[in-house]
Amino acid sequence: MTGKKQQSDRLQSVKRWVLDTLIIIFGAGIYALGVHCFTAPNNIAPGGVTGIATIISYVTGAKLGTLISVINIPLLIAGFILLNRKTMIKTLIGVASLSLMTDYVLKDIPVYIADNGGGILASIFGGLLMGAGLGIVYAREGTTGGTDIINKIINRFKPEIKLGQISFLINAGVALSGYFVYKNLDVVLYAIVSVFVQAKVIDMLVYGGLEGKFLMIFSEKPQEIAERLLKQKR
Repeated sequence: MTGKKQQSDRLQSVKRWVLDTLIIIFGAGIYALGVHCFTAPNNIAPGGVTGIATIISYVTGAKLGTLISVINIPLLIAGFILLNRKTMIKTLIGVASLSLMTDYVLKDIPVYIADNGGGILASIFGGLLMGAGLGIVYAREGTTGGTDIINKIINRFKPEIKLGQISFLINAGVALSGYFVYKNLDVVLYAIVSVFVQAKVIDMLVYGGLEGKFLMIFSEKPQEIAERLLKQKR
């Protein structure tokens, strides 16, 4: 019986790994779609390593996905030291998927070029897709590398701070640095909008129904109030 149980547990573990891998690749693909179709073509640096890579790609003409992989190397090393191996293996899958999707898989998909104030649409839709992709990857205990690794490290030691909040603070700093390259304040503001949308979508997907509201009621009739609330299924 013990041998069969171990074999069954091993099979379930393999199934979970396969499912996690497929979902992480899917999430990385959604993230890459937001970058390829909306942020990168409009010079929006949406924070993190992707934002840094977008700026460098604009200046040098190097492939965006390749830059994402190269910049990630020292962060991946730090992650293997400070985070668990399971998370980092999933992160390697996420980084590889994001890089390949950005440079090769999605390269022929049409992009949205903002015109006449359309940058706000690029930043919102880019942020929605990137946030959705990151939320999906986070939910499977992985990351897409970059500042996601920093987010996980901070979240490990400060779990009371939401991942979306950490992401916003770090990514907003990178977005602001884009001004020194693009010399365009509008592009920086669009980047901040994109980062904000990302953070909200991440928290919605990762935490979802875990949030609630706390109400304190001061009364001389606590029992009556409690019974009434329970009858209302509160």
